[in-house]
Amino acid sequence: MIFGWQIFLLPVVVLSEGGDQPVLLRKAIRNVVESCAKSDRLSDSAKQLHEKLDKMLTESNASEIYTFIELLDALGFRVAIALKDPES
Repeated sequence: MIFGWQIFLLPVVVLSEGGDQPVLLRKAIRNVVESCAKSDRLSDSAKQLHEKLDKMLTESNASEIYTFIELLDALGFRVAIALKDPES
């Protein structure tokens, strides 16, 4: 465990527009949220934010996120997610 979290090895999710990617993105986010809930680390506000994000991703087919990822790629950047420092 790191910072009180169990570390789960998850497959890398590569975001590219089209196909089943929006469904896979929603599923990957849902898996993380469910994992947090099982370890009693899901606040009510985080649950509400997940529901809001899931609705937005469903309605837009995640187009905003894919456009953002494409812009970052064109600029030579990429998105990475890391654990937050427990002191912040």
